[in-house]
Amino acid sequence: MVNSSAQLLDSGNLVIRDDSDGTTIWESFQYPTDSFLPRMKLGSDVKTMLKSWKTSSDPSVGTFSAGINSLTIPEIIEFYVWNGSHPYWRSGPWNGQVFIGVPYMNSRYRNGFTVVPDDNKGTAYVSFATGNESLMKYYLLNHDGTFMHKETVEWKQEWEVPWSALGTDWGFEPINVEEWNRENFTGGCARRTPLQCERNGSSNLDKKDGFLKLTTMKVPELADWVSVPENDGYMAPEYAMHGVFSEKSDVFSFGVLLLEIVTGRRNKSFSDDEQSLSLLAYAWRLWNEGNSELLIDPRITCQDFQMEILRCIHIGLLCVQEFAIERPNMSTVLSMLPSETANLPKPAFTQRPVLSTQWPVLSKRHSSQPCTNGLTVTIAEGR
Repeated sequence: MVNSSAQLLDSGNLVIRDDSDGTTIWESFQYPTDSFLPRMKLGSDVKTMLKSWKTSSDPSVGTFSAGINSLTIPEIIEFYVWNGSHPYWRSGPWNGQVFIGVPYMNSRYRNGFTVVPDDNKGTAYVSFATGNESLMKYYLLNHDGTFMHKETVEWKQEWEVPWSALGTDWGFEPINVEEWNRENFTGGCARRTPLQCERNGSSNLDKKDGFLKLTTMKVPELADWVSVPENDGYMAPEYAMHGVFSEKSDVFSFGVLLLEIVTGRRNKSFSDDEQSLSLLAYAWRLWNEGNSELLIDPRITCQDFQMEILRCIHIGLLCVQEFAIERPNMSTVLSMLPSETANLPKPAFTQRPVLSTQWPVLSKRHSSQPCTNGLTVTIAEGR
């Protein structure tokens, strides 16, 4: 294979990669031998099963194999050891947590083993992981058909790649070898093998946008921050207009999300057929008219829970008030949601007179007709 390289990973997986794009051409985990290592996948076909040695000193393929039983998938998933084509041992069915026929298979095993069926292909695979990286744990299919669990507690100390204070870490090399040998380390280190993004990208960082160009990746045209003139999403108006961010900005976003959940509509894509109101302005109008129940998504409408849903609308409107100081903090919101008896304050915009010279209009089309009893949080304009 031209322009390829092999690498033995810390997991024990030997991989061969195409140096031109970094894709994996071949990996040893897909062709198990007699050892079942963490994150290796054992399947139900011959290629993905364990194969024993012929004898204790002869590594050629023996008569024993181990893997998932392909005859009972997906109804019953069992782990089998075969002697040739005959079952030699089986684990009992997988119940979603353990193989029920394995003695003493407790939570210690349950935390590591995973069985994933593929109903489309009629196959499955079993894998396991260890939570403690210092514990070398694996399973061995012996030449006599014994399936053994092995552990080595101190393996990390023995196999960890050594390096000293005067050397470079694994995968790196000095930028200036001559100065490095003189114990002048100010030049630093560089990766021996470029990362995938470095290999595929053209690093034109001298251009004004400052973005790394990657194939198949679209980046913004400019790195400059631009103020959003009309806030139709989750952004609080004080942040959209002045870049001021606080806990109350998060409360505003939560209020928008709460109203979206209740209505089943997205704030950015919502448009009232008659007046082209945003979702927040539409909710505000119905609130003032006493018709908040019209906001409720028909898919969640239920008379038994209508009061709870209307309470969510009320809390959502409190969260999206124009002035941050008038919004409740998040701890107050959390106490409001489960309470059915506490009286909620009215959103301030229902009590405050609004002048056309002070407040923007509700319509997203910038209608010239001011609303004398309305306030939008979706259009950011100066007062």
